[in-house]
Amino acid sequence: MRLLIAGGGTGGHIYPALAVARSLRDRPNAPDLVWLGGHRGLEADLVRDAGIRVRRLALRSLRSVDVSVHAVLDPVRLALSVPQAAAILAVERPAAILTTGGYVAVPTLIAAGPMRIPVVLWEGNAIPGRAVRVTARLADALAVSYEAAGTALAAAGKPTYLTGTPIRDVTAISRAEARARLDLPADAPTVLIFGGSQAVRRFNAAVAWATFELPAEGPRYRAGIQFQDPNAAVLTRLLETVNQASRQ
Repeated sequence: MRLLIAGGGTGGHIYPALAVARSLRDRPNAPDLVWLGGHRGLEADLVRDAGIRVRRLALRSLRSVDVSVHAVLDPVRLALSVPQAAAILAVERPAAILTTGGYVAVPTLIAAGPMRIPVVLWEGNAIPGRAVRVTARLADALAVSYEAAGTALAAAGKPTYLTGTPIRDVTAISRAEARARLDLPADAPTVLIFGGSQAVRRFNAAVAWATFELPAEGPRYRAGIQFQDPNAAVLTRLLETVNQASRQ
C-alpha cells in the first residue's frame, strides 16, 4: 500500500508529517511513502534526509513580504500545479493522502477529489490558515491540534478528530548528550525560541536584540533561536556576541 504525504514550506507543516511518517514506518507491513512538496520549501532536504521519495510541484508560497514579480507569478504557478498534482497522483496511485495544510494542500486536494482518493487534512494551528479554510470541505476527515480549530472548521461538515500535534519519539535522546552536541553547559538555563514561519525578519531580529536586555549578573545563560532567515549570518553573529558577553 502506498500513502502520499502532502506538505511543505515551513517546519510547522513538515516536522509533524515526518513524525507521522516515522510512526507508520515502525508498524508491521509499513506502507510505501511518497512526499508531495513545493518548489521552494524546506521539504526538499528534510524529507530526502529522512529517506522518503519526494515529488515537487511548481508552486511556491503565496505569502510574500516583498512586492515582486512573484506576486503575479505565484497564482499562475498555483493554477499550473493542479494538473501537475493530478498527473503525479495518477502515476503514484496512493491509497490515501495525508496533508498538513499550507499552500501544497490546495492543488493536492483539488486534484484528489475527482480521483476519489481519501484525504485526511491536519491543522496544527488554533486559528486555521487560509489554505486550510479554503480546502477543508474537500477533505474526507479533519485532524486538529486544538478544539478551537475544529470549531472554526465545523462549517466544512467533515468528521473532525482532536489529535494534538504529532511529534517524534524522543525517549531515546539523552539530555546530557543533547546539551553536549549543542555546546550547552550542563547547568546553564536555556530557552529555545522558535516559530514565526520562514523569514519573519522582524520577529527574529526583535528576539535577537532583546537578548541584550538579559541581566548581566546572575546565572550564566545561553541564547538560541531556531530560524530560517535570509539574514541568518547576521543573527548568528548577534547571538554569538550575546553569548560571549554572558560568559565574561
